[in-house]
Parts: sequence; C-alpha cells; structure tokens
Amino acid sequence: MLAMAPDMMTLSFGKKDFDELMEIFSAHAETLLVSKDGLAATDQMLSEIKTASVLMQWILETPEEKITDHFGIGPGDLRTIVELADWLLYAAQEVAKAIGMKDEARAISPLRVRVNYGVKEELLGLVSLKGVGRIRARSLYEAGVKDVRGVKDTSLDVLQKVPKIGHALALDLKKQTAEG
Repeated sequence: MLAMAPDMMTLSFGKKDFDELMEIFSAHAETLLVSKDGLAATDQMLSEIKTASVLMQWILETPEEKITDHFGIGPGDLRTIVELADWLLYAAQEVAKAIGMKDEARAISPLRVRVNYGVKEELLGLVSLKGVGRIRARSLYEAGVKDVRGVKDTSLDVLQKVPKIGHALALDLKKQTAEG
C-alpha cells in the first residue's frame, strides 16, 4: 500500500531486476491491492514491488549497504523511501484516528517505529531508548538484553561490555531505565 501511494517515490527497474520482481509478483499476486481482473505485471507495478521490497528488507534489518547494492540505489534513495513511508504511515494513523478507527491507528504505530529504525518487531522496546538505534538494539538483543526491563536488570559491568555500547552509553541507559 505504501509503495502504491501517489506521494511515494518508486524505484525504476532494469533487466537485472526483472526476474526477481516477477518472482515476487507471482508469489504475491493474490494479495496485491489491485483489481484481480486481468492481473498482469505492469512496469508501474514492478516499480512499486521494487520499492516495497526495499522497505521490507529495511524493516528486516538487512544492512544498508546490502540493500543499496542489491537494489542498485543510493543511500539517499533509501533514506527518502524510509522518510516518505514514515510520513505516509503517520498520515494513515491520523486519518484512522479521525474516523474512529482507534484499533487500526494503534496497529500502525509499531510499523512506524519499525520503518523509522529499520528493525524487526522484537527490537521495538530497545529502540525506544535514547542513543539506541538498529545496530545497538540488535547488539543488546544478541547479548541477552531483550527489552527495556532487561536493560534495567542487567548490571552496568555487563551492559558496558556489549558490543557498540561502552561505558558512557551503558551509564545513560541505566539512568534512562531507572527513571521509568
């Protein structure tokens, strides 16, 4: 849906992308938000599928360099797609609230965080901490610190030894979790 929005930047595709995009199209043809009558892969649809694939890889924590290399885009293109997706999700959330669809509005919130940080659902709590993005959140998670409560319960000594954390950030994280 995000990739099909008129305000979303769609990515062009070349011959090297065609087979992969057609494979994705075939696998998901029944769930695409298009008319089922005469369902055929148009150039516009393949561009939207490429854009959606970039977003999907982003929220599955694929490294930025791997995404940009695989899809033949620049880091600025990725950042633009992420920012536009966040903006579109925000707008959808506000519309849902305005028309009384509170459950739907709440359901959009975690996806917005995932798009913003480029993380899987399991890291949502950790990226809520100041100074923790996708890399540090994954590092904490892999070290056994699964959520904010885990940060609070983990000793400073153990926390500062987690890769990408260090002493200063560990102190700040302990302070943040002590306040909550």
